[in-house]
Amino acid sequence: MVKSGKDDLHYGDQGESVKKIQKMLLSLGIGLGDTGLSPEGADGLFGEGTKDAVKEFQMYADEYGVEDIVSLNKVDGIVGEETLTALMKAIKNKKNNGQ
Repeated sequence: MVKSGKDDLHYGDQGESVKKIQKMLLSLGIGLGDTGLSPEGADGLFGEGTKDAVKEFQMYADEYGVEDIVSLNKVDGIVGEETLTALMKAIKNKKNNGQ
């Protein structure tokens, strides 16, 4: 899906990888603003709503139980390797806690 460097997802990107990230954010209860033409709210377009949602996750990573596992050093709204790993761990934590 997302690796690192040039494969990072950021504002302006689109496609299935973006849609997967959007669904991950939504599953954690992080809204995408007015983004999304599909019923689930994930449209595959990395716009302002998705960028803001990624920034929110990065800023409050400790609330998702990933601060000890992944060190998010910057809040930039870009989904690179660190942010992707943190998102996956946060979703795993949520499932393990029965939420």
